[in-house]
Amino acid sequence: MGKEQKFALLSLSLQNNNGHSHVRASLMGPSITVPFRNKKLIHGTWQQIVFVELDTSPRNREIIVQIVGE
Repeated sequence: MGKEQKFALLSLSLQNNNGHSHVRASLMGPSITVPFRNKKLIHGTWQQIVFVELDTSPRNREIIVQIVGE
């Protein structure tokens, strides 16, 4: 095995420690739609909106809110 191939394998092994995080994120999806009526959130008694971090190391995140409607 050549020097470049060994380096590539080492890079992959160091970067690929959170594959399970990607699977979980793909199952949950990247976004949600939240209904409002008369400026109030429509949700059930025990429902809430949460941000779930699935990555293995802390990262800066950006949450984007887009309001559509009247």
